Order: sequence, then C-alpha cells, then structure tokens
Amino acid sequence: MCRIGRLLGGLMLACTAPAAAAGFNDYPTAIRSDYVFACMKANGENRQSLEQCSCSIDVVASLLPTILTKFGVANEAASGIVPNSVKYAYYLGAAAFLLCVLYTVFTTTEYPPEDMAAFEREKSRVTLWGGIKETFTGVLHMPKVMKQLA
Repeated sequence: MCRIGRLLGGLMLACTAPAAAAGFNDYPTAIRSDYVFACMKANGENRQSLEQCSCSIDVVASLLPTILTKFGVANEAASGIVPNSVKYAYYLGAAAFLLCVLYTVFTTTEYPPEDMAAFEREKSRVTLWGGIKETFTGVLHMPKVMKQLA
C-alpha cells in the first residue's frame, strides 16, 4: 500500500506542477528535483532510491495526460490555456489523493497514549492562541522544498 501512496503522491505532484511551463508535460527541473529529494528522504538516501525516484517522476509526469489523450481528451489548447488532458489529470490526481486520505482515516486505528495523565496535562495547556502561534511558526520554519511545492 505504501508504494501506491507514493505513486499517487507523485501523480498529485506531477499533475499540480505548472502545466504550461515550457510546453506540454515539460515540468520544471526544480519541481522534479524537489520530488526526487522528498522521495529519497522517505525511501532511503542511497543510489537505488535516487534511480527509482528519478524514474518515477518522469513516468508519472507524463503518464496520465497521455492516457487521457489516448481516450480522446484534447491535449492541445490555445496559447495561455491549459489543455483538457492536463486539467482532467489534475482532477483525477486530486480525487486519488482524497481517496487515499479517506482510506487512511477509515482504516487506521488510533491507539490511546501510554501515559494518559501526561496526555491530559499537555492537552489542558493547549490554547487557541498557542495553536495559531504554532501554525505560523511551522510555516515560517518550513523546509525550502516544502515551500517550493506549496
């Protein structure tokens, strides 16, 4: 299941990349590199992961729009307009991502903390302002790769 999640995550990344960067399915090198770095971080920082991650983004970047084109969806559009094959690929990628999240939500068991008293103490210290502050602090200290993907 983990491989499917990574594939769908890569599909989302590829489909959300700027479609009209320099032509049809020509995603910017920086986005491809960021995907590879994130993939390697998740799967091991070794030569095998580098090769697998590099190959997967190239395949994913062109696979879905190409398949949609084979089914008759237009892959050409006027200048400045995103082709329908890329739009629909994005929608399918978004739906796949949502389904993965829903699958995880409904199939993952949540276990209570081992020390329930410590958990309750921590929970009582959390405030609305603290949550807002933590959110903005997290955004400010977000890794460069994540900022570029956002």
